[in-house]
Amino acid sequence: MVKIRLKTGFEKGEIEVETRSMILKDLLFELSKKYPAEKFYNKDWEDVTINYHVELNGKMYDSLPAELNTKLKDGDIVEIYQSAEFEED
Repeated sequence: MVKIRLKTGFEKGEIEVETRSMILKDLLFELSKKYPAEKFYNKDWEDVTINYHVELNGKMYDSLPAELNTKLKDGDIVEIYQSAEFEED
């Protein structure tokens, strides 16, 4: 079990989530089932839909060496935002 901090546009503020998912892709699939109206992860493509931005510990998922296969660890911060809510640094 891993505890992560989740920041999203569809959950107000930041919440702590316990998950059995050990990689980012599995977490996104798990969250997509929990929040089906959001549709931020496409299981067929095994990728984030183009309307969303996903960061792990402040880095865009697609800039990580393992991308969506990046392993999660306790205390990781996952941020999921719609493109319109995302602010570039």
